[in-house]
Amino acid sequence: MLSNISVPIERIVSKYIQDEKKVQDISNFLKFYKSRSWIYPGVLKRRYGISIIDVYKFLGDLEEAGYIKGYYEIYCGTCNRHSGLEEVFETLASIPETLECENCGSEILSLHNAILIYKVLGEK
Repeated sequence: MLSNISVPIERIVSKYIQDEKKVQDISNFLKFYKSRSWIYPGVLKRRYGISIIDVYKFLGDLEEAGYIKGYYEIYCGTCNRHSGLEEVFETLASIPETLECENCGSEILSLHNAILIYKVLGEK
C-alpha cells in the first residue's frame, strides 16, 4: 500500500507538478492504491489535467525508489480496448511482434500498441 510513503510521494510529484493543491490531491489519490494494484498513467492525466510526460516522470521516480514496477500492457488499435490477454510484459523485448485481439480478432502490432502501466509493490 502506498499510504505509508505519503511524504516521498509528495516530494517526487512536486518535482514535476508546481500546483501545490494538485500535488496534494495526486498524493492522496495514490496512497489508496494497495499492494499488487495497477496504476494506469492515463487515469492520472485525465483526473488531474496534467501532462502524460509529467505523469510518467514521477511514476518513473517512484519506480526507481522501489515502490512500483513498470509493465507493458497491449491495447488493440482497432477496437480501442485492452487486447483481452491476461498477460502483461516486464520488458519490451518480451512482447511478441504481433498478437491477436481477443475482443475483435484483429492482428495487433504489439510494440505500437503497448502502454506502460505500474504495479504497486509490497511494503518496503
